[in-house]
Amino acid sequence: MPKLKAEVDELLKCGGNLLRTRGYLAVLSKKMHLTILLVSYPHFAANYAIHQGHLHIVTYLCEAGLAYKPERMMLDAASYGHLHVIKWFLEKYGNKLFPSVDPSRIERPSQSAMDRAASNGHFHVLEFLHALAVDMQANEKSGGPTCTNWALTSAATMGHLEIVQWLRKNYPTLCFSPSTTSMTARNGNLEMLQWLHHEQQVEWSSDAMDSAAENGHLSVVKWLHENCDEGCTTKAMNYAARNGHLKVVRWLQLNRSEGFTVDALDFAVNREHFEVLLFLRAHGSEECSTAAKLFAREHKQPHILTWLEDQYPDTGM
Repeated sequence: MPKLKAEVDELLKCGGNLLRTRGYLAVLSKKMHLTILLVSYPHFAANYAIHQGHLHIVTYLCEAGLAYKPERMMLDAASYGHLHVIKWFLEKYGNKLFPSVDPSRIERPSQSAMDRAASNGHFHVLEFLHALAVDMQANEKSGGPTCTNWALTSAATMGHLEIVQWLRKNYPTLCFSPSTTSMTARNGNLEMLQWLHHEQQVEWSSDAMDSAAENGHLSVVKWLHENCDEGCTTKAMNYAARNGHLKVVRWLQLNRSEGFTVDALDFAVNREHFEVLLFLRAHGSEECSTAAKLFAREHKQPHILTWLEDQYPDTGM
């Protein structure tokens, strides 16, 4: 037993992804190993089993006295889209799976199972829980599944358009958070942005284009430029430079007037994006900071350091 526990400890040091990617299900499926996990790592054991959809392991853990809240396990099952696990939880635990939440809140602590399903694109789970809620209401039963503003916002930012449209139809009181458009732009979901543009009560800001530029989504940047009045800030070029998105930097320089700051140069140095650095030097009057030269020296970037000293001789070090 000590040897087996040591093996599990070593696996867990490497993280759950190692267990998933190297096929350690056979290890976890052995009762002795499950006992080790149950005693020492109950939350990890439950989450892993639910993530994989292995109902026989989930059943074993619950019947063995797992110290893990049923409603928490329900959230995990909804997150991973395993409807057969959800149905088993319902048979075993009933309405205690659905604690009361405030529909107006969007913070993660108030998420419900329906929120999780919507966020991760599990439409079949969302529809099942909705049907359960409708049935309970029809029979005047208290409790039951519900969803919050988080469902609408997270589904939008993750690009689940069909789910967003369904939520708007079936839960018309839900609202998008102020950050919905910027997060959607950050993720490069152009189709979702185009749909949101025709919706009421959706907030837009310069952060949308800044975020799209930061992650290199040039098609989104162009669409926002052509269809929205909020524009961007110097963060757009600064962060695009930091992440090496030269095409975005070039387009912004040619089509927008916000420009960039010394941060763009420093970011390009720190990330060793030399082509970006060359472009910024050719199209701006800003000088790099002393910190950029120090960084290039300390991180052994002789070609960049030589270039900086040649181009910016007046910047001290």
